[in-house]
Amino acid sequence: MDILNFISWIKGKRIVTSVDTDKSLIPIGFKDGRRDDDYLAIAMTVKDFGYAIQGAEQTTGLNINYTNQKIYNTAVSPGTGNITENLLDAKLGIVQKIYHNSLIAPSTPSTWVLIGAGFYVPGTLNIIYAEWNSSTRVEYWITQ
Repeated sequence: MDILNFISWIKGKRIVTSVDTDKSLIPIGFKDGRRDDDYLAIAMTVKDFGYAIQGAEQTTGLNINYTNQKIYNTAVSPGTGNITENLLDAKLGIVQKIYHNSLIAPSTPSTWVLIGAGFYVPGTLNIIYAEWNSSTRVEYWITQ
């Protein structure tokens, strides 16, 4: 399949409004100077494409993962317990934002390394940012 086939599908009104995001592919014209038309047809799952372009997803809890960007809890309803992690399918460069407020600083997984001069202030809204770097390292920093 090349990009011209995709364009002809659009002209033929072969457009849908919902799909199985794990199984459906989106064709993409990838710039490649080796072809006479400069594009190579490639495909990406709808789910992965969504992760690549979407903003952060709002969620609750303190079990942090790095599959797509999330904001954990809110300033109005921050987390209060210890922080855990799930590194399954973690993607490099994902930074998670965590709202937290407790009278005791939360424990963090052993892979977490505090960077910068920030520190946890008990009884105050703390914003913790965590970035997965490798299977043995998550860098995090704290602001108020």
